[in-house]
Amino acid sequence: MHSLRVSRPHAWRNGSPPVITTSQGIEGLGVSDGREAIVRNDADDLANSTVEVLTDSRFYTKLANNANYLVRNKFSWKLIADLLDEIYESVAHEKNN
Repeated sequence: MHSLRVSRPHAWRNGSPPVITTSQGIEGLGVSDGREAIVRNDADDLANSTVEVLTDSRFYTKLANNANYLVRNKFSWKLIADLLDEIYESVAHEKNN
């Protein structure tokens, strides 16, 4: 499961189709149901939502664009590098004290 959660942001950044999944499948990514992805926990609801996304091109595009925006603003390499830099500086500072 974990590797799938890591690959979703990468796929969204590269323009993958919208994600329709369970709450467990999208856990920890900061996604809102109906904004960046469709989150359903029942098989019938998953199937119906899949049909809805595939037949409503505006909704499809909205989900794809919102997911791409989320990734570019939450998971960019610059943000990750800046966060790691802060962690390393904090650890180095603690070690020197």
